Amino acid sequence: MTTSEQHPWVIQDDRLEMGDQLLAILAGACATGDLEEVSRTWSTLPEDLKHSGIEVVLQTHLFAGYPRTINALATIRSEGYEPNT
Repeated sequence: MTTSEQHPWVIQDDRLEMGDQLLAILAGACATGDLEEVSRTWSTLPEDLKHSGIEVVLQTHLFAGYPRTINALATIRSEGYEPNT
C-alpha cells in the first residue's frame, strides 16, 4: 500500500505531487485546528518531507495564530517526531 492510498484526500493527478498535496492538507488542518487530521496527515507524510511539514506548521501562525500552531506542533511531537539538528 502506498502512502497516497493511506490518506483519503490525496488524489492521483499529474498537476500536484502527492507530497505537495499532503503538505497542503497539513496546512489546512493546522489552520482549522483539526488535530486529528494533523495527526493522520503527519503519519502519512514521507520521511523526506517531515522537515517541510514542520515549516508548513510554523507558517500557520501567520494565518491562524500561535495557539493552533503550538497545538499542531504538540500533536506532531506526540506522534514521536524528534527533529534532527
